[in-house]
Amino acid sequence: MIKLYQVIYNKLTELGIDVIEKDNVNREQEFPFITISLPSMVDLENLEIFNLEIDVWGRVAEGVDTTVELENITNDILNLLNKYRYVDEEISVRFEFLNLLNIAIPEPTDKKIRRKQILFQARTFFLI
Repeated sequence: MIKLYQVIYNKLTELGIDVIEKDNVNREQEFPFITISLPSMVDLENLEIFNLEIDVWGRVAEGVDTTVELENITNDILNLLNKYRYVDEEISVRFEFLNLLNIAIPEPTDKKIRRKQILFQARTFFLI
């Protein structure tokens, strides 16, 4: 599964935005940034199907709304990953878009924070 994280990380860093594993976010992290996680998996003999959650985080600064910026980043991720196929000697993976969500930030968190979540399915064959 580490190899799958590497494939996802390497592809998303092409956008020039910080990409962080969801459990490793620093409270001092500068906005915007992207978090990734693989919260669940189904094992079908040789095929493993992972659910990939990508969260895009932004923050309103000095009255400037980040809605357009988050939409642009979200669209860039969709264009980058949807139907993307990666193959090497260790892994074969294909990404399929599942859903796009606007996530409300719970109280009493900073009301200036914005979050969008993109869900993909990563259909994966580990070749080794």
